[in-house]
Amino acid sequence: MKKIKNYIAFIILAIFINSCTDESGAKKTLKHNGYKPISVGGYGLFKGSKDDVFITKFKAVAPNGDTVTGCVTSGWIKGNTIRTDD
Repeated sequence: MKKIKNYIAFIILAIFINSCTDESGAKKTLKHNGYKPISVGGYGLFKGSKDDVFITKFKAVAPNGDTVTGCVTSGWIKGNTIRTDD
């Protein structure tokens, strides 16, 4: 019975984490800022601030031609922020 509860909790957590991404908003933000998205999707755990609700990972070509990875973060009141990995 304990294994079933753990399995259900894991499924609920996975659904919750996947629902905290905004792929269309991330693509729009990247394109608006001159990035060419290669792949967008997935949750960037620990990549945002306390005010960020949506944290969407991406890989894109930056305006200077470099391939970068990072996250596009957004909240309910604040706009979108592009955070590149170092």
